[in-house]
Amino acid sequence: MAESKKPIIRRYEKNPILTKHDVPYPVETVHNAGVVKHNSKYVMLFRSHLRNGRSIIGLAESSDGLRFAVRPEPFITPAKAEPFAGYEAFGVEDPRICPMDGGYVHNVVFCCGAVAEDDGTVKIYWGGADSVMCFGTATIADLVDLCLSNPRPAL
Repeated sequence: MAESKKPIIRRYEKNPILTKHDVPYPVETVHNAGVVKHNSKYVMLFRSHLRNGRSIIGLAESSDGLRFAVRPEPFITPAKAEPFAGYEAFGVEDPRICPMDGGYVHNVVFCCGAVAEDDGTVKIYWGGADSVMCFGTATIADLVDLCLSNPRPAL
């Protein structure tokens, strides 16, 4: 009989933490978010599709990393003028943000997002079926142990 292990990532029982219904402007999807903690506040950039199929980027903020309030207008929309309009004709996509040396680097590809807390908890964010954002937690110790004990972990 196979040994049963507790899951490394514990899914938040109240998932999803963000849906298209939480967005105060009309969108068809919510997905592919990046999350960072800055000055004791969690900031999420997420991708959405407008009804015409074009992608936009929204911005949501939270004090606890679970309950996010979306700003009333899209954060980034496709450019209307060159030189960017040609590149963004079909939308702006997949924000990724991560802190580096006191600043932030955009468009670095990571899983949707993870924030390491001072107590050793890692808050992990991921999209589900291009329609919702979900949340789970792990400990830094569990993640390090997983990486050291299994070079190709299946989460």
